[in-house]
Amino acid sequence: MSWHGVLHFVVGGIGFLGLFGAYQFVGRRLRRENRPRMAVFSHVSGILFPVMFIAMAATGGASWALLAFTAAVVLASAWLSTILAHYRHSL
Repeated sequence: MSWHGVLHFVVGGIGFLGLFGAYQFVGRRLRRENRPRMAVFSHVSGILFPVMFIAMAATGGASWALLAFTAAVVLASAWLSTILAHYRHSL
């Protein structure tokens, strides 16, 4: 892998750590707001995303891992859209 590819992977990993923190932070907030289904959606998404990222890194980009990671990215977009729709009136 080129230095550019490695740098892309490292910086992406830092961003994904921030996303993982957001999943957990929002999940705890939703639980306090008595929104258990959304809280579970947040926590489960927050667990699946880094697992799929690690699987992709550990397998060297095996096709199944790339598909799983792509699904995790789609799930992240769905999660973000759901959270923004939920909080749209309080922004």
